[in-house]
Amino acid sequence: MKNVVLALALSLATGISWAQSSFLAGGTDFSTKDRLAITNVIHAYAFHWDSGDVDEFLSLFTDDADSITYGAGGAVNGGGVFDRGKIKDKSAVQSARDRTAFFQKNQMQRRHIMSSTLFMEQTSDTAEVIQYCLLITTDSSSPSKSLEAGQSSVFVKTKIVSPIVYRFEFAKLGDTWKIRSREINLDSSIDVP
Repeated sequence: MKNVVLALALSLATGISWAQSSFLAGGTDFSTKDRLAITNVIHAYAFHWDSGDVDEFLSLFTDDADSITYGAGGAVNGGGVFDRGKIKDKSAVQSARDRTAFFQKNQMQRRHIMSSTLFMEQTSDTAEVIQYCLLITTDSSSPSKSLEAGQSSVFVKTKIVSPIVYRFEFAKLGDTWKIRSREINLDSSIDVP
């Protein structure tokens, strides 16, 4: 009888772990092909925004994708909602174009340094991911005269804008993963309008 109970308990425990392994760190019950594709979308998100390619950036989202941005402190620490809306609304698209134009005009190069990717959930057609990011900017100011050489030079300054914690929800549409929802939790205030 003990052996039957033990075998039943072991079978039940194993079944539960199979059902939940995609939620647990270290679990192997997920599609590696899909996980790599999702990770690639996250990196494409950073690359296309930093390159100022708004159209390619927007192509990473579903048509009804929503976004919420929490001010410094984020949702977890009680930071207030800074912005909420649909990614592809006309006003949001125009805002994205205005921001990238502002960066270019003011010689500001953004870089999203993505690190610490944690898959909270992954099924065959959905995923939830927490993504750490360090947002930096390299600003070039007007040329100035070097006191020693008498030559013009451009002053370049790189600074940390803010650590960010993203929470992405993904949906698989056919063979392509897209961002369905994006949450941005800022640790510091953003330096541009």
